[in-house]
Amino acid sequence: MLPVVALIPWTHHTIILDKIKSADDRLFYIRKTAENGWTKSVLTFQIESRGWKKWRNLMCTIMHLYICFV
Repeated sequence: MLPVVALIPWTHHTIILDKIKSADDRLFYIRKTAENGWTKSVLTFQIESRGWKKWRNLMCTIMHLYICFV
């Protein structure tokens, strides 16, 4: 099985490396690009709209609600 970084084109890697500083954030965008087949335009939009931060905040909210109601 190929590592996830081998599943996206080099140009996508350059976008991620240029725009993202955190290793965790970079890995998130690499995984999401591989999972969803994002084009360069979609990847750039996701990065600029801070998709990772929104996703992480949503997961924290869901976990908080789950803990509160269990």
